[in-house]
Amino acid sequence: ADAIVPNILIAQAIGRWGNFMNQEAFGGVVGESFYRLFPAWFKNMMFISGSYRMPTFFFESVANIVGWILIVLVLKRFAKLKRGDLVYAYLMWYGITRYFIEGLRTDSLYFLNFRIAQIISIIFVLVGVLGFVGVFRKFTKSPKPVILFDFDGTIMNTESSILEAYRQVFAKYKPEYTLTEEDLHSFIGPSLHHSFSRFFEPEQVDDMIGAYREINHALHPTHVEPIENAIHVLDTLKAEGYRMGVVSNKAKIALELGLKQFNMEHYFEVVLGVDEFETPKPDPKGINDAFEMMFAQRAASVYVGDAVSDIIAGQRAGSFTIGYVFDKVREQSLIEANPNRVIHDLDEILEIMKEKHEWTTNMM
Repeated sequence: ADAIVPNILIAQAIGRWGNFMNQEAFGGVVGESFYRLFPAWFKNMMFISGSYRMPTFFFESVANIVGWILIVLVLKRFAKLKRGDLVYAYLMWYGITRYFIEGLRTDSLYFLNFRIAQIISIIFVLVGVLGFVGVFRKFTKSPKPVILFDFDGTIMNTESSILEAYRQVFAKYKPEYTLTEEDLHSFIGPSLHHSFSRFFEPEQVDDMIGAYREINHALHPTHVEPIENAIHVLDTLKAEGYRMGVVSNKAKIALELGLKQFNMEHYFEVVLGVDEFETPKPDPKGINDAFEMMFAQRAASVYVGDAVSDIIAGQRAGSFTIGYVFDKVREQSLIEANPNRVIHDLDEILEIMKEKHEWTTNMM
């Protein structure tokens, strides 16, 4: 409704010109001088039943466009809104403008001695004001957000296994190239295909990915462990009734291997690896697929990740985003991605979940 209803003002503004063509929705008699600044075609159409009439349809059309600008381009962008506020703003604006403009019309419909449109306008304004100040929210309960996590560097510390696997692949298949620290850090976050495509010919990439995965899987028992406080946070969220999932640029088999190693599978309803959706993060496809599989409302969702690509994907999916600083080297770039929150300890998620606000990055 927040996405649709305010735009009805544009439809109504256009619709009022239908009144113009039908020579209806007009006001009282005015002199010809009233139209001295209007074009002749406009003035001629307002000559109705032997007199020039006030163009109340035009007043309302302009008022609707002004209202749309104020609500969609000003209020939506600069106010801290809650779900439903744009609908309530529409009701207030349209109710007030229609009430006063209706009072100028001479062709209104009446119920007893009251103009029907003014009665409805008063109802619109009352509902809008009560809704905007939060009266109706006292009788509703906001849904718990679905929480989706990235895997590497977010719930599982796999960095040493990732970097060691890359070192071994390069040592075997590109020994003449010396990996720099910058190269190694650039491997964290992007997909394997993206990373290897930067250094190997296209026909070699699939073989390099296969070699990497074989080495990486072998390193899991000695080089992988849960992120500090991950188990505690997941236990607490599960106990409090939050639904959770994993969406990662890592292959599904590697995700399951890591989760099974530490008996963490039961926390998540959905575990999606990059091989299960068409395009890797920062594309939101994997996150969107998880929502569909969980039959979840994207209007109440959180995505937690440690890389810029995670934050961008979460934002594109419309989720509230939490950036976890796993690596200090990438902290500034993570901050610049502008997540809704930046945390340095997963325990901070528990406090964020207690906050009262909309679990969306914006109001669409």
